[in-house]
Amino acid sequence: MKDKVKGIVLGLAVGSLVFGSVGFAAGSQISVKVQKAAVYFDGVKKSLPSGQETFIYKGQVYAPASFVAG
Repeated sequence: MKDKVKGIVLGLAVGSLVFGSVGFAAGSQISVKVQKAAVYFDGVKKSLPSGQETFIYKGQVYAPASFVAG
């Protein structure tokens, strides 16, 4: 009986921590600019596939990982 109560209490505590942090993170928002940007690899200009765009956050340009890896 004691093991069952411990399991329930531990499960509730862990669940509260997980879902509480998700709610906190969902309330945070960032502001980015989505725009077309020239992407160069080793001095050669590459074109992004349709549907993929770069975005700028705090002056840093980010490109999709699938584009950079491929």
